[in-house]
Amino acid sequence: MDINKAILQQFTPEIGGRVMIVRISKVVEQLPAETINTYRTGHSLERTHQLTCADQVVTYLLSTPSQIIRDQEGAPSLRGRGERLSISHTDDYMAVYLHENEEVAIDIELLGRNISAIERRFARPGETALLTAAGADEALLQLWSIKECLFKVIPVNQVLFKEHLILKEVGLNNGKWHQHCEVSHPQHQQHYSVVSRIFAPLIVSYTVVRSID
Repeated sequence: MDINKAILQQFTPEIGGRVMIVRISKVVEQLPAETINTYRTGHSLERTHQLTCADQVVTYLLSTPSQIIRDQEGAPSLRGRGERLSISHTDDYMAVYLHENEEVAIDIELLGRNISAIERRFARPGETALLTAAGADEALLQLWSIKECLFKVIPVNQVLFKEHLILKEVGLNNGKWHQHCEVSHPQHQQHYSVVSRIFAPLIVSYTVVRSID
């Protein structure tokens, strides 16, 4: 399979590891039906394609056949390997962030997505203003993407996006937004740094520092 036909973007984040963003359909269309069917049991066709694509991307990144397993909460890990990974998908796009030993998180959102209906559930007063002041054209969507990353990376359950995940500072440098965030959860208090970038038609956010204390 020529995965290069499917790649939208790939890069090395600030703390190492690799991020690859692909078109799901471009990966799946190159695979034989019998390979895809091994993922089909109990899943919709859309989910089948997502599961198939994720394994193919990780296999490419690791240069060896690899399988992703998921826990009861849906968090992914690699069967028989110690690398950490995070996966995000929207529409026909999938992002995989693979790191040798750091717990990482990634989120992708399709530019132009309207999430104003759920703003009151995740946005605190002043947070979108911080992003707008730093030049973010879609501040609300970017805020959602940031908090999705925080939700994925912290090791606790029953997380409330508005109450527990807080954007504190934002800076723009060379086309990257560097965002300092605080997690204030009864079981987990920590600071994190999240980077956001635009790779049209996506906004991509990913964790780069576990703690900035």
